[in-house]
Amino acid sequence: MFLPEGGEIRIDLDKYESETRSERAPKVVSVVGNREKNLLAVLTESSIYIFLANPQIVLCCFRRSAEDVSEKGTFKTIFWRGDSSALAVSTSHNVLFIYRVVISDNQCFNLIDANDDELTRKSQELFIRAKRPVVDVSLAVIARLDSTASCLAPLKDEILVCLQDGWMHRISWEGVVDSEFSFHLSNIPFTYDQLQSKPEFVRSLAYVRDIEYAPLVGGFVLVLSDGRAALLTSQDSRFHPQELLAVWAIGLNDACCCTPNHKYRLIMFGCLNGEITGYHLDESNGSLMKSYRVALNVKDGSELLQTVGTVRHISYLNQGSALAAVWNQKERDRSVLAKSVSTLGSPPILAIFSPFGSLLWSSLESNDSTLSFSDSYTSVEWGPEGYHLWLGSENGLSLMRIVRSISVDRPNMEQIDSIIMLGSEQVFFSPPRENEQAANAPHSVWNTFNIPSEYLATNWPVKLASVENTNPRTLVVAGQTGFCFCNIHTGKWRLFGNETQERNFLITGGITLWNEQIVAVGYDAESAREEIRLYPISKQLDNQFAVRHVVEYRVLAINTRNDYMLSFDLTGHLSIYRFLFENDEQRMDRLAEIVITDLIPHPSCVVSMHLTSFNHDCQSALFCEGVDTVLVNVSGHLIMLQQKSQSEAEASQGEPLQLSQPMLVASCVEQIWHYCDENTVQKPHLSQALWIKSGAKGMKVWMPLFPKSSTDSSNRSFIAKRIMLPFDLDINPLVISSNGCLAFGVESFPCYLTGYASGVGDSTTAPPVIHNLSRNSKVFLHHLLRQLLKRNLGLYALEIAGTCRNLSYFKHVLELLLHNVLEEEATSSEPIPDSLLPRVVAFIHEFPEFLEIVAHCARKTELALWHALFAVLNHPRELFDVCIREGQLDTAASYLIVLQNMETGTASRHHSGVLLEEALNRRQWIVARDIVRFLRAIDPADIESPPKTPLCPKGASQQKRSALIKNSAGSLENQDGFVVTNFGPPAPVGRTRVVSFGENGPFVGNVYRSNSTGAAPNISPKDANDTAHSDAGSQKMIGEYLHDILESHARTLLTEYALRDLGAFSAHLDFSLHDWLGRERRALFEISNFPLALMKLHTQFQWPYPLLCQSVVNQIAKRIDRLRMEDQPSPDTVSMCSVSDDIQSSLTTPLRDITGDNNFVTCIENNADSDEPSDTISNADSDWQGFERICGESTARGGEESESELVFMLDIFHMAGYLEWTYLICVMLRDVGRLANFLSFDVLRKSAKTLSRLRSANMELVKWAESSCVGYKALFLAFDRYLSYICERRSLVSSASVEADLSTISADTCGSREHNGTLPQSMSEASLATTEFNRARRHHMQIPFGGEKTDVVSAMSPSDEGSDCSIM
Repeated sequence: MFLPEGGEIRIDLDKYESETRSERAPKVVSVVGNREKNLLAVLTESSIYIFLANPQIVLCCFRRSAEDVSEKGTFKTIFWRGDSSALAVSTSHNVLFIYRVVISDNQCFNLIDANDDELTRKSQELFIRAKRPVVDVSLAVIARLDSTASCLAPLKDEILVCLQDGWMHRISWEGVVDSEFSFHLSNIPFTYDQLQSKPEFVRSLAYVRDIEYAPLVGGFVLVLSDGRAALLTSQDSRFHPQELLAVWAIGLNDACCCTPNHKYRLIMFGCLNGEITGYHLDESNGSLMKSYRVALNVKDGSELLQTVGTVRHISYLNQGSALAAVWNQKERDRSVLAKSVSTLGSPPILAIFSPFGSLLWSSLESNDSTLSFSDSYTSVEWGPEGYHLWLGSENGLSLMRIVRSISVDRPNMEQIDSIIMLGSEQVFFSPPRENEQAANAPHSVWNTFNIPSEYLATNWPVKLASVENTNPRTLVVAGQTGFCFCNIHTGKWRLFGNETQERNFLITGGITLWNEQIVAVGYDAESAREEIRLYPISKQLDNQFAVRHVVEYRVLAINTRNDYMLSFDLTGHLSIYRFLFENDEQRMDRLAEIVITDLIPHPSCVVSMHLTSFNHDCQSALFCEGVDTVLVNVSGHLIMLQQKSQSEAEASQGEPLQLSQPMLVASCVEQIWHYCDENTVQKPHLSQALWIKSGAKGMKVWMPLFPKSSTDSSNRSFIAKRIMLPFDLDINPLVISSNGCLAFGVESFPCYLTGYASGVGDSTTAPPVIHNLSRNSKVFLHHLLRQLLKRNLGLYALEIAGTCRNLSYFKHVLELLLHNVLEEEATSSEPIPDSLLPRVVAFIHEFPEFLEIVAHCARKTELALWHALFAVLNHPRELFDVCIREGQLDTAASYLIVLQNMETGTASRHHSGVLLEEALNRRQWIVARDIVRFLRAIDPADIESPPKTPLCPKGASQQKRSALIKNSAGSLENQDGFVVTNFGPPAPVGRTRVVSFGENGPFVGNVYRSNSTGAAPNISPKDANDTAHSDAGSQKMIGEYLHDILESHARTLLTEYALRDLGAFSAHLDFSLHDWLGRERRALFEISNFPLALMKLHTQFQWPYPLLCQSVVNQIAKRIDRLRMEDQPSPDTVSMCSVSDDIQSSLTTPLRDITGDNNFVTCIENNADSDEPSDTISNADSDWQGFERICGESTARGGEESESELVFMLDIFHMAGYLEWTYLICVMLRDVGRLANFLSFDVLRKSAKTLSRLRSANMELVKWAESSCVGYKALFLAFDRYLSYICERRSLVSSASVEADLSTISADTCGSREHNGTLPQSMSEASLATTEFNRARRHHMQIPFGGEKTDVVSAMSPSDEGSDCSIM
């Protein structure tokens, strides 16, 4: 993975063009680096610049005069000699220049401190220690050619020059032409393979347009002027003309440039249509076969692809891990430009590809359309280790900083579970995934570690880096010599204390960490030997603490697993070592050696090698403990090596181990992941799978298929136990999480400076850009399930899906599976013989989320594809009914959206009404609110309109689809032979049963209406349509229809005493409860069972029952006895107001200080399920001292939320005139103030019926309290005396009214006003009441609180004289 990071650096070449300075920057023709890439030659039309790779400074500039340019032509191409001692440059006028390059060890510049002490450098970072050589370029040879040179191919001692007349000459670096090795293109035989193909010759005027030397592929790569390409091979090492043979690249006729990849043995061709194609050499017959062909792909802004022209130049990194390519801008006429994107609106085109064609990054991604560009790239070259891209353009030279994955060409870093990007001077470390949730932009947050400048000054560039595979704690980096390491948690770096030791140790094979030890493999210059060293992290970084192990040959790569290390050396041998820790000392033992020289064409072709174990369920031969397989990636071919089993006799004789026949697992392999988790029980298929990245061909997984029983495994071969499944990912993965079925990668997004976006800056130059790294992730489980279902391996798909049920995004995975298959098959232009959609539907049906997945998939799919989906499924009306029956109302609401587009408005209204009633009955207010909004949004004009989407085809097999709506407890067998087992039926939707005791025994809360008992009405489709049309015939508008449903449910809730549900119903559905209560007062029934209503209030609002201690009872009784009636303006004030303040202080405060045990309330509710009387819980003979120990000295009240809800409902019922509910809520709240105001004398004396019902209800509550809750008994008795006093006062007022001959008020009028919900107003009665009250005061009438005491408070009797009337 190679991505740009940071800002693009522009190098001004104008200041070096003093003689020919112009307004426009010089055009860069070519940028070429030497073999080590530490020096780069930049070629313009008349000048040569030699740049140092780090720091990026100009070491030399060679300029030609204008006369010389006019005579000999402008520069075209430039190449380095292998030892960097010369440069070969061709021109446009039949001339070849050879320049001598002299590089001295002297420093080209130095910094000198000033005499001022304040300006003197004191920090070591300010002293430049890097090499700054002096470079001198001089003209050595001028070669006159017969024709213009089209291309050059530099060799060790000579240059192969191709001319436009078809001739190819060998010219030495000293300028001598070897005519013996000159040949013409028409004399070369061309074939399609190297064995049996008949040769042919080029007869046209074609010539070699581009040429590259590819020794590991087998010759020279040629691109002809007619677009064809070939590989020029020879049996002679010097390529004598008589031994030449060219092999055509089959199927290629539009090539324009080429470059070889030595590590992967690939040949890349740039094409005229902007595509890039890769070819490999077929080892069976020597032909050139196409590996892949890719084009630029832009996710955002595909119209920019219209500006992509021919491929201008391509360049591979020396290590072969990445390919960079630049394109020309497409030239079009003005009419085309006027209708499409202008070429000035697209940036210079640059892209980076992986070895096998996977697009890693493109400059066209996330382009700012407001910017204008007038530049295009002409050449591209990689810097050392790929940390920079040198870009030549029409307007000069620029430098792009690149970061790469730590696992590039590092086999031991392919299995880490963190994303680490390595830059030129920094290391970007992804934070732990559990910490990403706390960040606003988690994917853009990185932990950055700056490599110490003391180390980089002499050891740049960084070549290797390593961390622990899991839970990284230490970061180790290695450059040219030595290494340094950093503590990740503290950020502190540690370097060699002895610089000589650091300078003498050259890391060649790799570096890794094991058991708090740094394992470094390299060359010791002091002793001139190859060594494997172990440095302890806890000690000083010094050779005296290192454990050394000498090896015979140079090690090129290493990889580790647990306590074992695998190394690959220059001779083609694999060695397995074991690390041991004995007697506080570290040592290494060599366990095995594997010779693979016959499998590799060259040691540099080995990409990676791995120790692993594949045979988990059988006894196989082991290389070492836990390792039975060695994987070797040779030029993209993944080869598996296993050991033959030895008999006991052979093992005892010490015979060498023999390998089984090597097996090719996969081709085009860039990277593999095989996590060796010890705990693989939970997800054996995924955790033991081999994940393979194959570039443009996508991802592959070599997955084990475990048999159900051990008996089956003995009869199966190894191949039958695994299956190779291909799948595609939208990202380039760096980390594969087997447990989470996620792939993690990194993207780079450009950010253009805002000043340039508004038109500020030079229009001839591209605006500055800064690239930011961002992590991304993709789930791939649905791809695996699809491939298994496609191969009729549904049982294994179920097993894998069953192990992933705990993933939070599992439902999304199944939804993606269904959506992808549906979209592919429904949009196919040709009939599909073996459709996968029925198998996918049958597979998803095995999970309880089936209905929800289908609904979500349908809503996210185009309407035109619904017929294909529901042709396999049932009609959405049937699925809607299933959702209603199973209580999945949210899912049913999704189907309602589908039905709206597939049926008439009348049918949609009917289904909405069914769902609304079910949601109301189940108290799912959010769903109900959405349905109400949906009904209100239906246009009355669309009631009889035809559906937008036609119904499912009538010819669809109902027998095949009927199984999908059966009870999911049964098994499912598909017509296609896909048999799956059940995961079990979906869990039934639970309903809350609140049970309490009343006079009539236990009752059940949340009582549903008779027509909605938790299951949807069993309505057939025909009956549903008939009902819908019947409703339409009644000409009832949607508003009235909705109004009837809501009012009916509100009436049901009030009848069932469900006040809290009634309040929630009103709040969520914007239902005016006050207006409705005022309208429905005549029609609504009064409370028929007051104890039941009170217990339901306690249960719904979770309000504890009152409990009082004896000490508080005595205190309250004494305070009540001391109360006396004083002069008041009305009997109402006498009975309530004058006592309320004192009662509030004497009752409310003690009541709030008495603890009511919630366990007691729970005991009441739990005991309600039995038929035993509740006197055992609370009765007159209870041991109050025992309750006091439980409850303490304070009574429990409900929560603040419940209290606020009760007060809200109390105000609603009071304003609507519902005195019975007002009384119950006030009593439950123990709110004396509100009770005194809401049930005053003026209110109660106006309705004899209400007063009579309150008295009978109160006596009923007294009886209930005596048997079920003694804490309420005193309250009800006190209120009973108060009601008796009101009745007595009302009788006196009525008698005085008769004597005054107030005949204007009749009983009928009073009854009418009562039923109309209005409070009767009579000033005469009020006057008489005042008169009677004054008369009673003159006679010193007192209402006594006498009588015998109860367990809670003193009981009051209306007949007792000398007592005050009080609610308490």
